[in-house]
Parts: sequence; C-alpha cells; structure tokens
Amino acid sequence: MSKSKTPNLKRQANQRLNAMQRYGESKHKARQDEHTQYPEGIFSFNTMKTYKEAVKTFLSWARTRCSEYKFLDDLKEKVPEYLEEKKAAGLSACTIKTYASALAKLYGCKKADFGVEFAKRERRNVKRSRFEPDKKLEKANPDIVDFVRGTGLRRCELSRLIGEDVYRDSEGKLVVHVRRGKGGKERTVTVLAEYVDRVEEIAGKVGAKEKIFKKLHRGLQLHHYRGDFAAVLYKKVARSEIPDDDKYIMRKDRKGTILDRKAMLTVSRALGHNRINVIAQSYLYSL
Repeated sequence: MSKSKTPNLKRQANQRLNAMQRYGESKHKARQDEHTQYPEGIFSFNTMKTYKEAVKTFLSWARTRCSEYKFLDDLKEKVPEYLEEKKAAGLSACTIKTYASALAKLYGCKKADFGVEFAKRERRNVKRSRFEPDKKLEKANPDIVDFVRGTGLRRCELSRLIGEDVYRDSEGKLVVHVRRGKGGKERTVTVLAEYVDRVEEIAGKVGAKEKIFKKLHRGLQLHHYRGDFAAVLYKKVARSEIPDDDKYIMRKDRKGTILDRKAMLTVSRALGHNRINVIAQSYLYSL
C-alpha cells in the first residue's frame, strides 16, 4: 500500500487557515463567550484574504532560502529571520505587523512569541489615500465617488448594494442599509445632506433587486473618499464646547489638536468601526 503524499507547504497553510473560518459570527460575542480578547478563528473574508497573501509571501521567501523544509510547523523557526529581513528592507511598521499577525494566526501564537521588536505605527507614516486622487478616474466614475463621499461605504459594501438598500426611513431621512459590512456586521448609514439628491439619483437608476454598482475600478482611492465623508460628518456633529471628559487630545505630529470623543464615535460607527483611535489615525487627517 502506497504512502500518502505530504501536501506542499502552501496547501498545508491553506488547509490550516481554512479550518479557522468563522464567517458570519460576531467577533464581539465570541470575545464575551470565550472570555478572551483574542478568540480563535478568522471572522472576516477580507482578513482571511490578507492573511493568506501574507503567508504566501512568507512561503515564497522560505522556498528560496530553506527549501529542505517539508512541514509547516518546522518552518516556524524561520519566522523571526523573515520578519527581521523585512524590517531591514524598510517596510512600514503597519505592513510588518500585518505579516506577523498572519503568521501568528497560522502558528497559533502571539506576535511577541517571535521575539521581534516591532516599531509603533505612526499616523504621520500612514500613506494610504493621503495623496490626491486621480482626477481622470474621478471624472470617469462620478457616481461611485459621490456615493462614497455621501455615505462612507467600503468597496466590498458598495459591491453588494442593491436598489432597495437605499430608502427613506420613518423620519424621511435618506439612508443606506449595509447588509454585511466588516466582520459581517449590519448597519444603516444616514446619507450626508449635501449628497442626498445624488445618492437617490444613483440608486434610482437600477431596480430594487439590481446591483447599484456592477463594476468598481480598482484604481479609485475609495478610502480617500471615506475620509472626506468622515471629515464632513465630524464637523456636523462635533460640539463647539467639549466637556473635559470628552476631549480627545492628539499627540506627536498633531500635538495640541483637540477632538470631540462623542462625535468621533458617531463617525466611527457610520464607517463601520467601533474604536475612535482608528478614526483619529486613518480618517480625520484632513481636519
């Protein structure tokens, strides 16, 4: 009887990561039920995709330096060397931490177990969507640009949107129903007043069950337009006089800037987040 062939490293990794799928489950509930801040499993399709790409990059690196390894667990000892090499190559702290998080999930450990010192993520070093968008792409895709500026939706959320997801609520406000956002969460976003007519016009071009956006150009910096949405919404809801307990005091490159925590939380939830520090770092950079 022939012996079964050992799967290659990529297949071993994919099998292990696929076994961690918990799509559609609430990560928040899992934290409560499992009494841990870091429940086992992967709750988001996008996180799974990111982690698989990160692991694939690691395995490609390993193939050129230690091809004698046949078992995934044996390769764990090479992770610190890999991460140190990426640091020396000048990759951003954000990218290296993403690589480390993916490998820690793969090996069922913590990033700290790799014994690598990670630089802090600095707001001033974040490059994502900080540059002016391509004006030609904007001109060629006005519906997408205006829709995101008016609603703050993510790319994946836009791709699932159908005509009946845009409607007037009981108060007459135009809202967008996000059936499945980040982490499988559902939410309803109130359209900014400045974009109500445009969003209603765009949604009105399709039937109730038809997708509003059948194609989304990969070159569009949608995160930039989410930032535009965040800034406008924050200015609308921020208080002119902020109680001391609600003051969020920025540091380092924005030292002295004071933001309204309550307004930040409103913006965070509209964008499909829950933490105000995410808003401060990644969205309110134009204030």
